[in-house]
Amino acid sequence: GHLGADAVAGLMALGLFRRRGLFLFIDMGTNGEIVLVSEADAVGASCAAGPAFEGVHISSGMAALPGAIEWVDEEEGCLALETIDGVDPRGICGSGLVDAMALLVRRGILTTGGRLREPADLAPDLPPDLRRRLRVDSDGRRFVLYESGAGPAVARTQRDVREVQLAKAPIRGGVEVLLEEVGAGPEQVDAVFVAGAFGSSVRADSLVTLGILPAAMAGRIHPVGNAAGMGAKLALASEERLEEARQLARRIRHVELMLRQDFHTRFADHIPFPEPSPA
Repeated sequence: GHLGADAVAGLMALGLFRRRGLFLFIDMGTNGEIVLVSEADAVGASCAAGPAFEGVHISSGMAALPGAIEWVDEEEGCLALETIDGVDPRGICGSGLVDAMALLVRRGILTTGGRLREPADLAPDLPPDLRRRLRVDSDGRRFVLYESGAGPAVARTQRDVREVQLAKAPIRGGVEVLLEEVGAGPEQVDAVFVAGAFGSSVRADSLVTLGILPAAMAGRIHPVGNAAGMGAKLALASEERLEEARQLARRIRHVELMLRQDFHTRFADHIPFPEPSPA
């Protein structure tokens, strides 16, 4: 597997090995790194989550740079969004993508199986501003987040949905395998730290809505941004911290997910989105 420097650096930056309790650390990117840490044990795994959460292979996708939509929600029946640095939208980054998909799931615009509905099949009480954003053209169905006369619209497409499903399922499957490995349930995890592609702007409720993380972890999910970068700086500044990193790397017991049938089963189980919670 590819469990390595990002995970070790992130764990060191957060000091998780020095805390009492059971902690889950996830570095989300093209290669997802997952580590479950307690005082007695540390197990880790990596999975090929794909680049969707980094804005790659996504329509209008981009890195977390100025102009990227980083936050999407509904306010008083209308779509609301924010961009990095508050400038006009140029595209969408990982956190905005997760928020947008979560809104579509919550509002039933997207089925649990991952299909954008036909406009005629939308709920009667769906607010007009959201309803008008679902378009059908020669390229299929899409949900428009932003449009101006200056360039192409920023929209979510059916292909985007599939990319997100293929990115989320291995993360969730890996989390469940590691919990099984230590004999714990999701409700026993004291805190979850999400690092990597999302920066520090991803919303915990969106991660739960899409099924990236179990609902039992809600309320204990903390975005921590570029934890690997913070850990790398610590190691560069101190020989003592560098040695600590080496010891951490030796301590983590690696689980090879691709060799586990239960991972493949869980991967398939988590391709669909969860049923949305009642409003």
